[in-house]
This record gives sequence, structure tokens and C-alpha cells, in this order.
Amino acid sequence: MFENLTRYERPTSLGEAVARLRMLGPAAAVIAGGTDLVVQAPAAVTTLIDIMGLSLDRIERGPEGVRIGATATLSRIAESPLLPQALREAAYALPSWQLRNRATIAGRVLSAGPNDDLLTVLLALDARLHLTGTPERTIALEDLLDGTEGVGKEIVTAIDLPQEALAARNLFLRVARIPSDAAIVTLAISGCVEGTECRRIRVAAGGVAERILRLRGVEAAVSTLPRTPEAIRSAAEAATGEISPPSDFRGSRAYRAELLQVLLQRGITAVLGGDEPREVIER
Repeated sequence: MFENLTRYERPTSLGEAVARLRMLGPAAAVIAGGTDLVVQAPAAVTTLIDIMGLSLDRIERGPEGVRIGATATLSRIAESPLLPQALREAAYALPSWQLRNRATIAGRVLSAGPNDDLLTVLLALDARLHLTGTPERTIALEDLLDGTEGVGKEIVTAIDLPQEALAARNLFLRVARIPSDAAIVTLAISGCVEGTECRRIRVAAGGVAERILRLRGVEAAVSTLPRTPEAIRSAAEAATGEISPPSDFRGSRAYRAELLQVLLQRGITAVLGGDEPREVIER
């Protein structure tokens, strides 16, 4: 909760919002849906800068891909025909319709944990964040997650998905104790397959390390191995050296590692074969 909150501001332009954020420094926080910030707000925050009125919620398709406005809610994402089915399903996996109606995609990206469904799919889709500050810049979601890049006194205004990802076969799978619970393991695969050739594949997993990961060893193996059950099993096993699953009340380290193997084999088979299993799998 906000222990020291004294001001609530609603700027009328993006430039005004950025200026206020830079002027106030750590005493200010940007708020949109507020579903995460209200729960875990820093004690130093005395001023909230509300950007929900700045028309940053559009979802638009252009020649280079799709741009999702930062304040687009998860409900809008779940319902948008412009977005890949895998991303729509990941948004819908947040079980509370009240939260889906409030939570925004940028807020989720900046605050979600290591087993978040939406971030896992966005990482597989090669998402990029457009930041407005001084100057404007674009960073890869992957660089944000691995700590290579950060968001300073800037505002995320949009998330871009490249055309190549939109044209790919995209898949999302998760395992949870019950549908309304957080995922034990979540997996997303995006692959461009032409005939017998896998031109591009990105594999992302959550719940198997301290942050959401790209499984590069799996990607490399899938790109070079034949499409046989044995080869797919071998490609899935390449993840073993890339993960460090936690143990908690949802699942042990060994259980998470085994779940990932099962999901990888199922997902790789589906993407290479063109059949996309889209069900949410329950434990």
C-alpha cells in the first residue's frame, strides 16, 4: 500500500507525464491499471502519475507488425483479432475478469514474476518495448528480463511484435494446480517452418528459474535435428543445462524439470507438425 502518498496527478500529455516523472525522481511512480503497484508500491513514493487518460491503449497493425499500446488491458488483448492466439490465451489465463479489465500489458511486463504466462509468450514472440523519455528508444524484452537493459525515468508507451512472429506458428502451454492458480511451468514456442526446414524458432519458459528464460539450447537443437520422436526428445533434453527450477508448495525442482520436458516435447511436436494444442493443462 501507499504509506506516504500525498499527491495524485493526471497529466494531459505524454510529455508532461515524462517531465513530472523526471522532476520528482524516486518520489514518483507511474500508475495505469494499478493492480500490481497498489500491492507492492515503494515506500518512497509520494506522488502517483496516472497515464490512463493519454490514449495509449490502441492495438494497431502495420507493415512491420503489431503495436500494442502500453495501457491496453489484458481483456482487450484477450479479445483482439490482431494478436496471435497464443498471446490472447496467455492474457485470458489471468482468471479474474476484474483483474483482466484493470491490468495493463506494460504494467504486467514491468512487475510480473518468473512464471508469468503473458511475459513468457511475449518473450517467445520477440517483443520490444517502446520507451518515451529523453530520448525515445526501443529495447528488447529479452534484454529487460536478463538485466542488460532497464527502464529508468521513462514511460513504456507501446509493445511491438514483429511481423515475423505474427506469421509464425505460435503455441502456449501451462500447467497449474487449478486453472485459477499461477502456473507451475509455462511454455511458449514461436516457429517459422517451411516444408522440412525450421527457419526460426524461439522457445521461452517460466517457472523453471529465477526469471523467464529463452531456451537457446533447445532452439539450436530443434533447428538441426530431424523430426522424429527421438530427436524431439533429445532437443527437449537440451533444456536441462539451462534451467534451475525452484522448489515450493506448487512443485519441487524435479517435478518442474519433468513438466518442462513433457511440455517441450508436446510443444515442439505441435509447432513442427502444424498442430497447435491450445488447451490449458491442469495438474
